[in-house]
Amino acid sequence: MLVAEIERQLSFARRQAKKAETYKVVKAELGELEQLAAARRIIDQREELGLQTSRDAELKTALESARAGAATMRDQSRSRVIERAIGTCGIGRCAART
Repeated sequence: MLVAEIERQLSFARRQAKKAETYKVVKAELGELEQLAAARRIIDQREELGLQTSRDAELKTALESARAGAATMRDQSRSRVIERAIGTCGIGRCAART
């Protein structure tokens, strides 16, 4: 009876040892998978940063172009106003009326 109890406990200890070994393997695999997932996130974020940087440069170029276009339009508008004023009054005639 004592031998049977010892064998039962030994069997239990072996099962526990096997479970512990399986746990170690699974935990190691999980650690590797977590590292791979983190590396993938870093790669994805770097790619996204590259895309955003390119988009930022495109938008800055478009803004500069729009500002230059607006300045040109403003200058043309001023020129037309001046031309109309000169055309209406003639050079020197409006000044003589005042």
